[in-house]
Amino acid sequence: MNIDWEKAEKDPESKQKVKGIYLLELKSKINDLQRRVLELRKHIENEEEIIIDTKIKLANSESFLKELLAEASNKGKIIDKLDKKNKLISNKKEELEQLRDDLTQKIEEYIQVKKELYLHKDRIMELQNKITKIGKNLADAKSKNDLIVKIEKIMKLKGFLSEKELELLKAGKKI
Repeated sequence: MNIDWEKAEKDPESKQKVKGIYLLELKSKINDLQRRVLELRKHIENEEEIIIDTKIKLANSESFLKELLAEASNKGKIIDKLDKKNKLISNKKEELEQLRDDLTQKIEEYIQVKKELYLHKDRIMELQNKITKIGKNLADAKSKNDLIVKIEKIMKLKGFLSEKELELLKAGKKI
């Protein structure tokens, strides 16, 4: 005989005759269900532990993410400062390059002026040498002129001039 489930549901206190095999099957099914329930509970507990671990990891990850974002923000500020400094350095570099170019140009102008100065110095030395020669020539001409004047005076007085007297006059001595 099978279990009359409808009768059992209507009157749970009613008695029924059941073969032992049905009870053993029922007991086996109950044991399987209980075992399955225990497995599911263990699985649920494991899943709950995994969920708790995941929530902890998520919370840690969120705080780590906040730290990373704060660090990234600080790095961004540092990068901005470095960019500004880089621009200043670039501007200073351009200024220095301009100053170098200006200095190079001034050095070239200085070299050119120095060359011209040496040319003028050489020209001045040439002119000074010429002036010295002209001065000597003038002095010689003056002394010759003085000599001619003396010769003329002597000739007026004497009427003639001997060779010895001419030599004395050339040497600058008086007769």
